[in-house]
This record gives sequence, C-alpha cells and structure tokens, in this order.
Amino acid sequence: MSEVSSSVGRSPLLIAGGQNPSALNLTPADPAEMERQAFEFFARNHSAKQYQPLLTQLYSLCHEYNSRFFGSQLLVPHIGVGRTCPRRFSQCWLTTSYGATIDIMLSERIAFGTDARIVRDPWPAEGTRRFLADLLLAETVKQSIFQLKGSTEKGYGGYGPLFAAEATRIGPEIGLPVEVLARRRGTRGRGESVAATWPWAFRNESYYLGHIRFAQLTGCKKPSRSQIQSVVPGVYIYPRRVSLYRPPGAKNRGHDPPFLRRGRAAHGRSVGGRRRQRLRRG
Repeated sequence: MSEVSSSVGRSPLLIAGGQNPSALNLTPADPAEMERQAFEFFARNHSAKQYQPLLTQLYSLCHEYNSRFFGSQLLVPHIGVGRTCPRRFSQCWLTTSYGATIDIMLSERIAFGTDARIVRDPWPAEGTRRFLADLLLAETVKQSIFQLKGSTEKGYGGYGPLFAAEATRIGPEIGLPVEVLARRRGTRGRGESVAATWPWAFRNESYYLGHIRFAQLTGCKKPSRSQIQSVVPGVYIYPRRVSLYRPPGAKNRGHDPPFLRRGRAAHGRSVGGRRRQRLRRG
C-alpha cells in the first residue's frame, strides 16, 4: 500500500496495489480534481463486482465523448448507477449529494435489467450496452451545457434550446442527421421526438437489436386494436404505455379488474351520480 497526503482534513488517501499516485494525477493543490479522479479510480477498481465492469465501460465512454465531441474541455464527472426520477432513465446534476461537481446517474432498473417492461436482455447484452451509451451521451451533452454554456435551462428541465443545438451538432457524427427541437410548437414537430428523449428516441428500433422494448419508449399516435397485445389477463401493452385497467373501447365492467368492480359496488358509479340520487329523494 502506498500513501498520498490529502489536503482535505489532512487524512491520507490509500492507493491499493502499490499504484503510483502520479498515474492518478492526485495533487493536494487541487482537492476537487483529486476527489473526482479518486472516485473514478475506486469505481474502476474497487466497486462491487456487479458494478465494476459496467462503471469501467461508462467511464471509458465518457472520456471518449469528451475528447471526440467537446475537445477534452469537460471535467471528469461522478458516474453512478442508482435511482432516477420515475420518468427519466438518466440524470445529470450540478453537484453530488455531498457537494462535489457534476453527478451523472443512470437508472439501475435499466442497467441491471430489473424493469422487464423495457429491458429484454440486461447488460452486457449488446443492445443494452448501446442504450446505456446513448443515455450517457445525452447526460454528457447536458454536462457541457452546465459547464461550458453556464446555463441549467431550468424552464426546460435541462433539455432546452442549448441542449437541442448541441444534439443537432453531434447527431450527424452518430448517424442521426436530424434537427432536434427543445419542444413542439403548434404543428412544428408534431408527433416527433424532442430533446429530452435524444438520442434513443431518434434511433431505429433495430439499432438496439431487440434487447430494449422500443415500443415502450417511443411515442406514437393513438393505437389501433391490431397494435394492442394482451400479455396476461387484465394487462394490455400499448405502443406507449402499460394499462392495468381496460383495453380502449371497452364499455362494460367485465374488463375491469376486481378491485375496481368492488370499489364501484361499494361507492356507487360516481360522485355526480350519488348527488343526483340525493336530489331526486329530496
């Protein structure tokens, strides 16, 4: 074991396996950079066995994106696999939970394939690798807006005009030569994907080799009956969402799950119906 003296709290930083500290470029004069590089070193070499190969791949991709698309101007982010907002598969924040700079989080339900509605074959399946790489690219673009443009695009959730412009610039280099819009405006962009779902929603379904349930990810117009598939009794798969209630067009209660039928029997058809009944009696 070798030691590197740290200026943060004057506590030593231990590097396992006799690793040369100069290889990590750990300089006490820059504790923030030292922390970022130490975080990456730990993720690559000492994280739990189910995380280590995945994080190693993600950090390698991050450095590749930085040099290829941003001229190596970006800081090394903190990359993790964990919980994200329910409607997001990945997120990027200005700071980590303990105040360090730039935190990128990929959803564990995608990375480890626990969300069977979306992931058919978990990592390291090639299609899932590609999907995670696309998610990381989107968050790296968002990081560039934070760091190089000095904007969080708060009104757009971080995926506004600046993000859309960068996505449009990078798109041709990854096989997506299309204009990316921050939002749909009237008839402009109607039915098209927007910046918040770039680049995965702009890909052809075959790009992910069938390892990602693409129908669960991309929006489309109202499905026809031929597009609806019954997976198990009472659960219907739509091109955009999963319904636990009834298929579209069902008029009778026979399609309702038991808990809904019991609720209606106990509480009446609706609040308005009960009010009308009271008025008739009165």
